[in-house]
Amino acid sequence: MNVSLALSVQGEAHWQSLRYHVEWAEGFALIVLFSSNPALYGLLRERLVNIYRTRVSHLQEVAPRSADTLVEEVMALIRTPSPLHDAAVAPLWLDVTTNGDAAWERARANLVARLNEHRELLRHRLPRPVILLLPAGYRQRLRTFAPDLWSIRDFSLELDEQEMLRHEATPIGERDPAMGIPREIDTVSRSSQVPTFFEEAQWLEWERLQQRGVRNREMLLAGWRAIEAALSARQLQRAVQIAAEVLNIARELGLQRETPETVRDLSITLNRVGATAQALGQWAEAEAAYRESLGLRRQQRERLGETPETVRDLSIALNRVGATAQALGQWEDARQLYQEALLLGRRLALAFPSHVEYQQTVKRLEDKLTELPTAPLSTSQASARDH
Repeated sequence: MNVSLALSVQGEAHWQSLRYHVEWAEGFALIVLFSSNPALYGLLRERLVNIYRTRVSHLQEVAPRSADTLVEEVMALIRTPSPLHDAAVAPLWLDVTTNGDAAWERARANLVARLNEHRELLRHRLPRPVILLLPAGYRQRLRTFAPDLWSIRDFSLELDEQEMLRHEATPIGERDPAMGIPREIDTVSRSSQVPTFFEEAQWLEWERLQQRGVRNREMLLAGWRAIEAALSARQLQRAVQIAAEVLNIARELGLQRETPETVRDLSITLNRVGATAQALGQWAEAEAAYRESLGLRRQQRERLGETPETVRDLSIALNRVGATAQALGQWEDARQLYQEALLLGRRLALAFPSHVEYQQTVKRLEDKLTELPTAPLSTSQASARDH
């Protein structure tokens, strides 16, 4: 037996929320955690490390240790981010919790003010999840002195050790390193159709926001989470209902103000609608949603130019539409879509040779093209061939 630190039931629920926001982020997402307990936030960090250890996009960790260089070190990271980490959408764990003297307090306050001032730079230079770790009790100070930074956050959490932690005696090797829960329990929950606490929490939050009658991006994000939770719980009719409403909101926000962000939000929403239709076996409806999303991705590339993000997003969209065309027996359409996606994938693989995921994407697309049936020749084609 090994006496170890573990999360309580409430702690597990908070961990699932954190994990969800990190894993499902499509681009920049600001996540703010408040804690002065290294054992507690270290446990969450270790879980994220374990999850991303099996992927190409490892967790990038930055923890400045000098008050004199804190601000410049972080701002330099934002001004000249790592292309490899950005291309891999690697989450950034930025730990500025160091307890020190008055110089540290001033440096941290200065950093928060600079991040607030350069929030748009932060959003556009780091198109991936950013987990900002601040000391316990810093929430009100952040809200007061960095209101604009606070307003763009996607998720925040005060890590209360009394609420989240417990000590337990656990047989060594019996726990899943990524989830922190016994494997046999995890297997049961995944195979069961009973919604988890986390899944229910997502659509309850969606319903709460609906009752407020507010139609903004906060509601859009809550809707995405609720759709994913409903699909995970196999509550497909619930997913359909939420997806239809979220799509209306995304279209309204785009009509109010068309920006790269609202166009991208509509594309992401359409992908959720397509996934819901696909889960129901409604391939024609899925294809329509995916094709509209593909059109928006093409539009983004034309407007924003060919960046790793726009090329990758377009390749993924082409792959989605290709898969639906293949499911509908539209072999030649699928072939053309896969070939275009493959061309983009090869360009990314060439530009980022150390990015294994791009190499794997190329291999998968090549396999799909090889497996596609050959379309039968038309009468005129057959006649031309014979002569």
